[in-house]
Amino acid sequence: MATVFAQTLRERIVIRERGRQKTVTKLQAAVKQLVNKAASGEIHAIRKVLDLIFETEARQDTSTTLSPAITASDQEVIEGIWERLKEREEMATENDGLQEANDVDDQRG
Repeated sequence: MATVFAQTLRERIVIRERGRQKTVTKLQAAVKQLVNKAASGEIHAIRKVLDLIFETEARQDTSTTLSPAITASDQEVIEGIWERLKEREEMATENDGLQEANDVDDQRG
């Protein structure tokens, strides 16, 4: 299964970007779509992109002398976004609970 998955991700497809056709791998197309959704504000996409960034950073070999893909200031911004997303999610969960309580009261009422 892993081999089939890897082969499929390496397949090339034609996409249209800024009015021009471009050939990319399916993996590249999927990453572009995910990042575009995150950039448009979709919370689930933002969360996935941040998870992938953290995972990629964790996998990097720290023994290399190359500059990191994400600088300390980038990391600070990412962590700030992550915290705001968690707060927003907590508020949405609280609001859902309040709405459910109101619905129950309305049904009794």
